[in-house]
Amino acid sequence: MGSRRHVALTVVLVAVVAIAAVAANIALLRSTGDTGDPVGRLSPRAVFTGDGSSGQAAPPVSSGDDRRHGGKPDD
Repeated sequence: MGSRRHVALTVVLVAVVAIAAVAANIALLRSTGDTGDPVGRLSPRAVFTGDGSSGQAAPPVSSGDDRRHGGKPDD
């Protein structure tokens, strides 16, 4: 019987903590208000080059200089 009571108390405690966390989050979100600050309200903008490329940069080209790695080849 004590085991059931322990489980029930644990469930109630977890529920209370979860409700408190949700209430704190809502309070923090409401405290920001409408300040007119554009942070978080930015709209994405696409950049078109017009040359039909995918817009991805080419991978760097190796010059064959391995001094950065102490002259040892990568394994």
